[in-house]
Amino acid sequence: RMFDCLAALASEKLEEFAPQDLAMLSWSYATVRLPHSRLFGGLATAARHLLTEFLAEDVTNLAWSFAKLTFVDRPLFQAIAAQVRHIEIEVLRPGDISNLARAYAQVRVPEIGR
Repeated sequence: RMFDCLAALASEKLEEFAPQDLAMLSWSYATVRLPHSRLFGGLATAARHLLTEFLAEDVTNLAWSFAKLTFVDRPLFQAIAAQVRHIEIEVLRPGDISNLARAYAQVRVPEIGR
């Protein structure tokens, strides 16, 4: 299948992906509800290393994607929670805020966000 082929290719090159690419890739798999544990494990690691470079929208899309597939990477969700605390409130749109709240509720790790 095409998504399996793309996951294999992407998994080998995730360190070359920009933050928006990581968010879009995770969003794509979540949209079609196609969990791929190797890919999402790699995405979590790559995203944690680049999280300070993510735009607010990309952070929320990444969190939403992982939550949609119930792929709970606690270190990633901890890093996202820490990053959100440093984002200026003007940057977060109402949709970003609600998507983050939904993602944390969906993966059932609200204590991370405290």
